[in-house]
Amino acid sequence: MVVLCPRAEKTLATAKAEKPDVVLMDVHMGSSNGLDILRKMRGDPALTALPVVMYSGMNVEHECRQAGANAFIIKPYGQEELTSTLKKVMS
Repeated sequence: MVVLCPRAEKTLATAKAEKPDVVLMDVHMGSSNGLDILRKMRGDPALTALPVVMYSGMNVEHECRQAGANAFIIKPYGQEELTSTLKKVMS
């Protein structure tokens, strides 16, 4: 099942309600910053263990890992890279 959360400010509430196996989140989310959302997720006991894969068109892997990301992929990425990364963080 895939759940889309088009409003960044609803990310935490959606993750808590839907209980996904993994979150795939862009670093740049319009008016919000994916790194800030990730830090909030890692500070929330209900979401701290939830695997998160961050992605961006810029190489900000170090920043994402510091914020608590389980993995990072740079855009543009292919289906094989996305699939293998998701499998890794979910295993």
